[in-house]
Formats: sequence, C-alpha cells, structure tokens
Amino acid sequence: MTFRFAHCGDFHLGYDFGYLPPRKAAARQADLRVAFFRSVRETLKWGAQAFLVSGDLFDTPHPSERDVEIVSKNLAHLSKKGVRCFAIPGNHDPAHSESVWNRPEILNNIHLFHGDPAAGPAQENIAELNLTIAGIPWDTEDAFKPPLQEILTRELHLNDRSILLLHGSEAALASEHPAFKEHPFQADDLKRLPFGYVAIGHYHKPVDVARWSGGGACYSGSPEGLRFSDHNLGERSIVLGEMDERGSLVRLERKPINARTMKTLSYSAGDGTTADDWFRAVDDMRDPDTLLRVRAPKQNGDQQRRAEILLSALSSDFFYLDVIWESPREQEHLV
Repeated sequence: MTFRFAHCGDFHLGYDFGYLPPRKAAARQADLRVAFFRSVRETLKWGAQAFLVSGDLFDTPHPSERDVEIVSKNLAHLSKKGVRCFAIPGNHDPAHSESVWNRPEILNNIHLFHGDPAAGPAQENIAELNLTIAGIPWDTEDAFKPPLQEILTRELHLNDRSILLLHGSEAALASEHPAFKEHPFQADDLKRLPFGYVAIGHYHKPVDVARWSGGGACYSGSPEGLRFSDHNLGERSIVLGEMDERGSLVRLERKPINARTMKTLSYSAGDGTTADDWFRAVDDMRDPDTLLRVRAPKQNGDQQRRAEILLSALSSDFFYLDVIWESPREQEHLV
C-alpha cells in the first residue's frame, strides 16, 4: 500500500495587500482563505494521509479571528477524515508564548514542530504508516544559521517512509533574490539527508529544488501571488506526492490552486515599441482574474496623455491594472 501526502505553505493568511484599493485588498485576503480551503479539498481528493504546511501559514503570529476560524475548521475537517496534519512555524508566524500556535483550536488538530532548533529536528513516528515526519523549527534567535547544520551531523532513527519540513533559502535562489537569505542551505545537502521527501517553504515560487533516486525536495510556493515580484507571478500550486512501502518517492505532481494570477509587462525607451504596441499587448491579456503591472517609459506631452488614455481604458477588464511610467533615470536604475 502506498502513502500519499499534500505539501503546501506560505499562505500568509492576513497579508494586507496595502498596494491595492481597500475593497480589492479585502477580496485578495478572501482569496488567501479560499486557497487554504482549496488546498484542503485537493488533499482529500488526492486521498492523502498527511497534510504538510512548511511555514508561514499566517502572515503574522497574531492573525485575525476570522483567519483562525477558517484554519481551525478546515484542520478539524481533515482530522475527522483521518488526515494527519503537520506544520512548522515560518519567519512570519514564529511560535512563542502569545502566538497563534498556542491556540487550542489550532493545536487540537495539527502537530506543530517547535522548540530549540539547536537540538536538531523534532520528529513524529507513525508506526502504522511506517512513517516519520520531522520538522526544523524556525530559529528566531539566529535566522541566518544554516538549518541543516545539526541534522547533517547526527544519526537519525527514521521509519522507511520519512519526510522533513523545512523553511529556508536555497543558495542558488538566494543569489537571485537577495531578500531570501534566512536559513540558507545547499541543494546538494538535501541529497545527503536520509529523507524521502523534503517539503520546503519560504520562497514563494513553485520550484523543484532537487531530485535523487527515490526522493525529492520542492518549494510548494505560495498558493496565491502576494505582490509584483518574480517569485509571486504566474500559476500557483500545492504539491501532491506518493511513496511506496520502502519510502521511495514514486509520484510527485502539482495541483493549481490560485483564484487570481499576477503578471507583469515591461518596456524600455530603446526597445522600439510604441503606446499602440503596449495597448495591444495589454488588450491580449484582458482577464477579470488577472492583476497586471505594466512598466513603460514616460512620453512627451501629447504622446504621454494618449498613452495614459489608451491603457486606462482597459483597467475595468482586469481585477487590477497598475501602470508605472518611468523616467529614463529610473529605467537605467532597473537595468
């Protein structure tokens, strides 16, 4: 008999979407709750026996009562259906004495890995599934300490099936996105671990980090894009996986989750395009569930007014359309 799991994370429930008008920000906050519900629904459809959250379920350790209620009810539903739930805190929702992770309505239906990261990974053994789930808690004292430092030097006693939850920054991705430097690790180090799957959170783009014989490691990515940065654009998903009796990963796939999609277009003064070209490109992307940011060079006089009129005419065809007019100096800075 195989074992199935669902891996998700970085929901950031309660994120404020402060760059949006209030009504649209509220709608996007609702989208995050819907994404959590959809993840639970897909977990049950997949026939998963474990639901894994690799950090930053909430955007703050003190979320709203509405977000707590949504999470607690859905976790209770999974538990009632026989699905075991596991999570680690992330950098946005660290565990402490007054955080959401001490709320009984949450903890009653999820196993939270927390404690002293220096002690190595906390783990839970489930004999009837021949399964070990382990998690490395977020280190609030030293966010730049390599999280695999302890685990690579210890002898671990695991069942044949084993999964590690991790919230951190893979080195190659961190070099592309300097903001992601906390809890750094190397992709090759994942291959040295004795786990069949490593469920990673923190980076918002869905990325397959490493694969090896019988195993793999993935960022699930955030189920909804949060802002107009590269790792928040495009389709969002959760990871669905399957292991055989020996703990080998035999299936790994992604299930799209997002209700809306974030996209960008960029033009420069020297690329030979005109306002008519920008209009046609934006017109081709019209979608009421798309958030689009367009960067374009400022024009002179009447040309600028005409360009603004052309693009603003399309704003009602998007959930949100944002046009940033950049001066030559601003465009040089971007390059």
